[in-house]
Amino acid sequence: MKHLSKSELNELSFPDTEVSDFQLDASERICKISCIDGLLGKSPKGIILNNIAIEIKDYHSLIISEFIENHTLVNDFSQEFSLKDICEFNLKESSVTLKGFSKIRGFWTEYVFTGGSLDVAYENAEKCI
Repeated sequence: MKHLSKSELNELSFPDTEVSDFQLDASERICKISCIDGLLGKSPKGIILNNIAIEIKDYHSLIISEFIENHTLVNDFSQEFSLKDICEFNLKESSVTLKGFSKIRGFWTEYVFTGGSLDVAYENAEKCI
């Protein structure tokens, strides 16, 4: 697997990317996500990354919000709210935000990780056509 540099992470997006595996261990402060693909740069000149592995670890805080009919519910970790897809990915200096639909309940869900480290690796890449 090849790893993205910090500058490449700022060019990364997930246009409605299917999540194949989602593991969150709140007690160990680690989240591992496997995705089918992602995009580095802007289409049509971007590069499609295949078989992506995202790891967010040692984060200071995590807020999971679920949006149901104009209401926001902030969830604890008593249930699994894994994502079935990633529709939005925002990277700031001290936080990572992932947004998409939850796999189990189907509602729009937002994960905001503050602090910690982010590593993104991919198996292979191809140019957009």
